[in-house]
Amino acid sequence: MNSGSTLISVIISGNELICSNTGDSRAILGSFNKNWKISNLSTDHTPNNEFEKKRILKLGGRVEKAKGRNSGPLRLYLKDSLEPGLGVSRAFGDRIAQLAGLIHTPDIMT
Repeated sequence: MNSGSTLISVIISGNELICSNTGDSRAILGSFNKNWKISNLSTDHTPNNEFEKKRILKLGGRVEKAKGRNSGPLRLYLKDSLEPGLGVSRAFGDRIAQLAGLIHTPDIMT
């Protein structure tokens, strides 16, 4: 299967907020007290992130810009292929990209 998805979930229970993130879906929290304050609840999982890049390379994948492009985000590829060319380093459901180091493990923030 060559398709997958990212996921973000936010649960608020009493005074506790839990954010779970896989991929580049994003959650933010806005609060207002005379002025708006915006807080990031999640961090994007992309090959541009040095931790994610090292993990991908360790698992046998390849990270580089799209073929023929000098700019733009880094992408995840199989070691000896132009596939899948994903701009995310974590997602679920993409079996081909898992061979290139894609994982589905979320980051969880409480």
